[in-house]
Amino acid sequence: MVENRHRAWLLVREGALYATLSILLTWPLASRIAAELPAGGDNLYVAWSLAWIAHAVINAPRQLFDGNLFFPIRDGLAFSDPNLSSALLLAPLYYANGSPALLLNVLFLGSFVLCGVTAAALARAWGATPRVALACGLFFAFSPLRFSHVDHVQLYPFWWTPLSLLTFDRYLSEGRRSYGWLTAAGVVLQAYTSVYLAVFQLTALALLAAMAVFCGRVRVGWRRTLADLGPAAAVGLLLCVPLGRAYLEASRTWGVTRSLEENAYYSASPYALLSPAPGNVIWWWLLGGFLDPAAPWEKCLFPGLVTTLLAAFALGLERRAFAVRYGALLFVLATVLSLGPFVTIAGAKWSLPYAWSFQWLPPLRALRVPARWALLGSLGLSLAASAGASRLPRRMFWPVVLLAVAEAWVSPFPTAPVPNAGEAPAVYRFLA
Repeated sequence: MVENRHRAWLLVREGALYATLSILLTWPLASRIAAELPAGGDNLYVAWSLAWIAHAVINAPRQLFDGNLFFPIRDGLAFSDPNLSSALLLAPLYYANGSPALLLNVLFLGSFVLCGVTAAALARAWGATPRVALACGLFFAFSPLRFSHVDHVQLYPFWWTPLSLLTFDRYLSEGRRSYGWLTAAGVVLQAYTSVYLAVFQLTALALLAAMAVFCGRVRVGWRRTLADLGPAAAVGLLLCVPLGRAYLEASRTWGVTRSLEENAYYSASPYALLSPAPGNVIWWWLLGGFLDPAAPWEKCLFPGLVTTLLAAFALGLERRAFAVRYGALLFVLATVLSLGPFVTIAGAKWSLPYAWSFQWLPPLRALRVPARWALLGSLGLSLAASAGASRLPRRMFWPVVLLAVAEAWVSPFPTAPVPNAGEAPAVYRFLA
């Protein structure tokens, strides 16, 4: 009982810190939470989808995937990420307030808390002390990469991935069937959030399985594993059938598939790792020249100098630790995939693993922007960097960790006012 209270208090303190930092680093968004949105990109669409799902699940569940924004097109929700898990989580707020902007901003700010808490829990499960685990959560939740995607809030609910890694690792090491079912639940919930994040999650789980076998962390035989995980996987696939049907129908009807050429255009170049988000307080003045002129909003992949140095530090001193090995490999794998099918070096064009993977792995054909794989890499880097932080002298620990968080700071934080419904074209009022 005392231990459970201690864990609960630890979660409350962690959550309060993540929430405070999320408000400070995105100010003044919290003070205008129902009147403004993080600026640019897809956020108006995401706000609409959150409100539509909350409305349709009560009033028109059979038309859930149709979406009134695309009327009379069927399965229009499958033109982008579904956002369904996030919308159901926020539905009570919609019923009480009715503001799509409020839904999106709560999802945005809350994602810092939930991503931080789950990454910290994963680090703790792999041997980190409470303060080192907290650092891992801070590195992941406040990665500079996340601040380069403030115009894509659909990519922020990434907490199901570290949570599913935690439950899957627990299953492999303890053999408790309930952890297998929890892993399947995490996969389903991530799939109903974002196609991108689901593909990233499955990649991370596959890497974990391979590394657990290689490092001797598996305590159950393969027959027992199949018997335990088979039913959970089957139920998970069954639950994803409506989602898969909607996407297949949209692809068949409207050709919503991505070409290799399109993927190549939205791939990162190696110097994208040196490009911070525009307005980055610490680094933009020095590294702003590395911004890619082709689709620059997707290619600010600077992971942070402090976290990178801490991860390199860990590889030198803590390379036997599982979190360091896994984190470093996940970062390298995700970085290579973010480069897409080809890379040009000194005028020579080289094929990368993404090129043949695109042909043989159908889920990749649903993705348009390989550069977004860097989001998965930020989780791996955070795990390795927190292990490096554990070797810092005590008086240096928090200054260095907070400096890493400060590397994500963008000022002024980009916001845009919610459009006035009275300014909408007459046809919108007719359709409403």
